[in-house]
Amino acid sequence: LKWMLSNTLRVDRRGKREGKDKKDRGIDHTYSEEIGGVIESMEKSKERAIQISDFQLAKSAQFGIRTLTKAKKELEELEKDQGEAVKNDDFERAHDIRQEMKT
Repeated sequence: LKWMLSNTLRVDRRGKREGKDKKDRGIDHTYSEEIGGVIESMEKSKERAIQISDFQLAKSAQFGIRTLTKAKKELEELEKDQGEAVKNDDFERAHDIRQEMKT
């Protein structure tokens, strides 16, 4: 029931289905986009630290940016794999990948 309520596929008044067809299922970039936002924020913090000559803080921000950039690339690969699993109707694999992304 929960799935049915949250399903984005809808039927309009004429009975036509709205939503994504199987071949149009996109890749969910939720996690990598969130990390991208954090990276942008850290870039700004690093620039502010440089402006006030707090080079220790700039170094810490730089390390965080590198770490998050690596994590983002890994998540993008998992998101791609999950999208392929969904396209192939391999929902168990898609679920497993989603769980891996959450950890």
